[in-house]
Amino acid sequence: MELLVKGPTKELEKNLLLTGMEKSLPSAFQFAPFVVNTVLAYDENATGILSRDPSLLENATVSVLKAITAKMGVSINEKALREIYESNGNTEVLDRIAVEILKGGPHRRTLQGRASKRRGCC
Repeated sequence: MELLVKGPTKELEKNLLLTGMEKSLPSAFQFAPFVVNTVLAYDENATGILSRDPSLLENATVSVLKAITAKMGVSINEKALREIYESNGNTEVLDRIAVEILKGGPHRRTLQGRASKRRGCC
């Protein structure tokens, strides 16, 4: 009824997207707010721009992945997230990226820090 009275609003679109995701992806619903907020940030009027513009879709996907990994307490730089996106699931590329992330840089410190806290040390 709200749609008929007020027309589409950002809040209504957000609620519709969240409801749809909750029903179709209940096991991944914890990530739905990140996806919905990103989609609405890139396509405020729900015109389907992300499906028509591959570079915007990539940017939106990387934004979602960055938000999800940050919520999980893992810091992965944007370059690595873009490589993951561009890999199209190629396991050789994904394995290489995973090894690089686990071997060094700020990612290693973040991952070790979380493991240390769980063990109760340091």
